[in-house]
Amino acid sequence: MKQGIENLTAPLRHPATALIIVSVGLVLRLGALAWLSPTPLFADARSYHRMALQLAHGEQFSPYWPPGLPYYLSFFARVFSESEIISRSGTLLLYVVFSILLYKLAKRLTDMAAANLALLIFSLYPSYIHLSVESLTELPAATCLLATTYFAYLGGHRRSWLALCVTGLALGWLSLIRPSAIMLIPLVAAYVVVRTKRVLLSALPCVVALVIISCWLYKAHHMAGHFVMINQANTRNVFFGNNPHTPLYRTWWFGSHGPGEPGVPDAYTALHARIKQLPEDAQNQAYRNATLDYVLAQPDLFLLRTVNRIRNYFAFDTYSGSVLIKGYRCNKVTGLLVLGLDAIFFTAILSLSILFLFTRTPSVMEKDGVTLILATVCAYAMPYWFSFSYPRFHIPIMPLLGIFGAAMLKQLIEQPRASLFGPLAHSAWRRYGLVLAFVLLAYIQIEWIFVMYWRPAS
Repeated sequence: MKQGIENLTAPLRHPATALIIVSVGLVLRLGALAWLSPTPLFADARSYHRMALQLAHGEQFSPYWPPGLPYYLSFFARVFSESEIISRSGTLLLYVVFSILLYKLAKRLTDMAAANLALLIFSLYPSYIHLSVESLTELPAATCLLATTYFAYLGGHRRSWLALCVTGLALGWLSLIRPSAIMLIPLVAAYVVVRTKRVLLSALPCVVALVIISCWLYKAHHMAGHFVMINQANTRNVFFGNNPHTPLYRTWWFGSHGPGEPGVPDAYTALHARIKQLPEDAQNQAYRNATLDYVLAQPDLFLLRTVNRIRNYFAFDTYSGSVLIKGYRCNKVTGLLVLGLDAIFFTAILSLSILFLFTRTPSVMEKDGVTLILATVCAYAMPYWFSFSYPRFHIPIMPLLGIFGAAMLKQLIEQPRASLFGPLAHSAWRRYGLVLAFVLLAYIQIEWIFVMYWRPAS
């Protein structure tokens, strides 16, 4: 039996395994690119592509979308061409960088076998295949999160100023991709100061990140003629999720349904119209004031929506499957197959991660690495819990949780009894906590299905 287990895990420890896995993933993505590229970009992907062209042409405009991804895509537009397939290919290139960072971080925190398992999971994860060939922010954000975590870990352990400078670059770009990720800047500073006991060293990634952000703020002010906090959509998004007409569960509703569309209340349309009549530089303040007034007047509903947002954040994602059906006009069977596989990958990763957290021993992963990943995941996710939430928003944190899942999966393959019964047998709180976590995970998925497909008032 032992020899059989060693034969099963031996390929995961071969030096060439990572290259083979990434190559297979790249072939799958090239196939997806060839399949999807005849259909024009649409919705957010089209908007990011258009902003990239505006930046490439040096146009003056008020930035509604965050600039991190458009700046990256504008490089390819300048060097190659302005076609949409070039934008898709630019995002595809990030898959290689993403894979390298995932492998490096997983190997440093666990071992080669778990690192290759993590690579394999995300090479085959349908959402990650789809989002590797769309000009959307999920893959760039995931790449930056991995870079931030990996280089912060290196910088904290080695006291390396170079690693911390790279951490700052990743943090700065991530903040321009997803402005809510600014929350990570003080977290990284706190981690480095705890690890190194050097305040000046801990300030290095913060300074680098803030310099990058400040350069964009200056440019955005110059283009718009007034101060823009990275992009115009930030305060608007918080308002979408916190106004008298926001559904209690579907807090993302006004992010995808505009005034006058079916189902949008007339009172909301009127409120939105009053704010839109203001000058652009006054609109953000009006959205902010409307949000604060409502939250202070109804703190109980804000708390209820926040609890709902947290649960919704950890529901399985339906974006890729639904986009294939609605946007790419694929047959329904294909779209539902992708949706089902996404749900399986997501619940498997989360289930293995939960199992890992309740059965972990120091020999599997040291506490410092676990704490850094959990803190990074929470700091990245928290702004969505207070603005508006949707399952698609969890996609960038999945590789970090996937490292936990891969480490657990390797343990289950090699030592199934010892990895489970050892830690659980000697700790009642672990057993009860594990059961509670799995019950909550199952409830969240069932609730999501009920709300989305039976659509009660929510």
